[in-house]
Amino acid sequence: MGLVTAGFLAVGIIGVLSAVSVSPAFFTVEYLQLTAERKEGRELPGSAVLLAGIAGVGAIVPAFYLTSDLGGAGITGMTAASAVYIHLFVVPIEELVKSSMAYLIGSGYRLSPIGYAVVGAFVGLGFSFGENAVYILSYGVLGGELVQTVLERSVVASFHVLLSTVAAYHIGKARQSMRATDAVKGLSVAVAVHVAYNLMASFSGTASLAQKAAVSVMFIALLWMSIRRVGQYSMRGFAGLW
Repeated sequence: MGLVTAGFLAVGIIGVLSAVSVSPAFFTVEYLQLTAERKEGRELPGSAVLLAGIAGVGAIVPAFYLTSDLGGAGITGMTAASAVYIHLFVVPIEELVKSSMAYLIGSGYRLSPIGYAVVGAFVGLGFSFGENAVYILSYGVLGGELVQTVLERSVVASFHVLLSTVAAYHIGKARQSMRATDAVKGLSVAVAVHVAYNLMASFSGTASLAQKAAVSVMFIALLWMSIRRVGQYSMRGFAGLW
């Protein structure tokens, strides 16, 4: 097998594994899209969805650049200085970049706040796909923890989608109401929950059963908040779609 062929094969395998790792997040995005269609009576333009996904993948570039000097230590291997750097600088910029892309796409297509939310969800999905590919290569393929990495990243993928959804919805509200405080509120929630997750992971360890249970509860709570806040529908309303 030639070097080029092996390279294409490796990229293909990582791409498939990354797609598998974001599959739970994809179902979350589909739910939000159904909610938006029910509320507005129309589908989000396919071009907006495509742009949002591509923009999300592109958003990993500044995040990767800003964290590349940490030497791949990961959350649990951070020094105090790098932890401060990540939480006070990198996380806000990461959420701001994703939110800005949702704002540009939502404004270009003149979407409602719920439309912004769906665009934000697709931005988060694209970001998760790109970020998971980096983690799967670094920790899964090269680090020898492939299954564990794919499983852990599948949880984090839904996390990114929900944070981007909440932030983008409030940005859409801000554009509609011309109140900057709505945008600040959404971005602040995204940053605060992101920082809280990182801190929780650093204290309890990524392999801890207690941490996984706590993260699961947090995700369920955040999903419920997203559903209630973004779509104003209960789970009973969602069941009515079928």
